[in-house]
This record gives sequence, C-alpha cells and structure tokens, in this order.
Amino acid sequence: MLDEPIDLGGGFSYTYDLLIADATGAMYAPEVWGGPKGYGAFLDLLADAALGDQSARSKARAVRRGILEAIDNRRPREADYYNGFDAYYGNQCADTDYLGSFLGFRVIDRYARAGSRFGPYWWWFNAGCTDWPVAPDRYDGPWRTRTSAPVLVVGNYFDGVTDYAGARATSRLLENSRLLSYAGWGHTAYGRSTCTTEYVDRYLLDGTLPPVDTVCPANPNPFVEAATARSAPLRVPAVGLPPSWLLRPERPAR
Repeated sequence: MLDEPIDLGGGFSYTYDLLIADATGAMYAPEVWGGPKGYGAFLDLLADAALGDQSARSKARAVRRGILEAIDNRRPREADYYNGFDAYYGNQCADTDYLGSFLGFRVIDRYARAGSRFGPYWWWFNAGCTDWPVAPDRYDGPWRTRTSAPVLVVGNYFDGVTDYAGARATSRLLENSRLLSYAGWGHTAYGRSTCTTEYVDRYLLDGTLPPVDTVCPANPNPFVEAATARSAPLRVPAVGLPPSWLLRPERPAR
C-alpha cells in the first residue's frame, strides 16, 4: 500500500487512488500485462521506486504513459463529446435504488472495504446516484423466469470485472438459457477468442446455441506471453477495454 505519494518525476505525483485505478484497468485487458512495456513491468518499477530506487521513478512513469496511450489509441474514435459518464449513470442510477444519504454510503463502504481493496473504489463511484430517481418501469423481478426465446449467457473464468460466478448464477435463474464459458482472462470474451466469437455470432444470426457445457480455451495466455516477451510492442485488444474514465492522467506533484 502507498502510505505516501511517489514523485515519479516531471511533477507527477503517484498516489494510492491511482494505484487502485491502474490495477482496476489492468484487469480489463490481460494482453497489456506482460513484457517490458506492460502493467507487470510498471508495477515492478513502482515497487522499486517506493523502496527508494530513484532510477526506477522515471522508468515507471514512461511505462505507464505508454500503456495508457496504447489503450487510448486502440479505442475506436468517437464523437467529440464523450458520453461515457452519461451512459453509465443514466443506466446504473435508473435501474438501482441507491441509498440517499452520505451516512448510508459510509455504512456500505465498510462492507465494500472488508471484501476487497477495489470495493470502495467502485462503490463511491456510484455516489452520483444518490439523488437520482429510479426509472418507474425498471424491472425488479422475479428473476427466476423462462424467457420467450433461449438466452445465451457468456462468462470468463478469470474476469476481474464481472466474475464467472455471476454468469453461472444468471444462467441458473433463466430456465431456458445456455452458458458459454471462456477459460481465459480479461473482461468479455467476444472478439478476444475465435471460439466464443463464432458461437455468439451463430446465436445472434439464427439463434443457434452452443452444446451444453461448452468451454472455449484461453487465447492468448497472458502468463505464457509475459514469460517470452522481450521488446515487442503491446498488443492491445479491440474489446474488453477499461472505460475512458479509468485511464487517469498524470497529476502535478504537491
């Protein structure tokens, strides 16, 4: 844990909240973990800097900047106005009945903090929903139901953002659903794995479901690639990238 901010040079003060944001973003795309230009190298350099290695500070800053630029450059270009915040709160707040007081948020914060280092980060991000009325037509159950058409549920074994347990629970609640599993890392599987992509395409085109208990193999394996990578550029995927608001810019040192 960072007890004090680390000056990474150039007026950049690296704080604990940035560490949590970077670690959260890294869980979206395992493709940017390995090699000398990935998150693994950055966190290694950051640890050295925290232990007093002056030379590691500027190196850590350069690696981090390269990661964020690579992710941002891979993201499809959108309109001049970024509506990520609007879309997030417009859906999240309208669907969920959040507590309407600061005291209530603090109570849940204790629960979130006990469960995960990332819990408070996600929980307090939803504070914008405190005064937001829920949609009158939101669906609030029953959740155990049978839909008019079969539902394809896709879950990654090692998704650090929406975990596999949630996919299994959803599939159990929807009586005529089919669970497609991806035995890999990262957030979302469509476009990251040929196997999952082809099954999803078939489902969307003609409603064909994959065989029961289908598990698509991981591709690529970030741990194998990390062990063999040397100086290759980061291969950033086009899917499963962290939201733009997770990519926190440098801030001046105080």
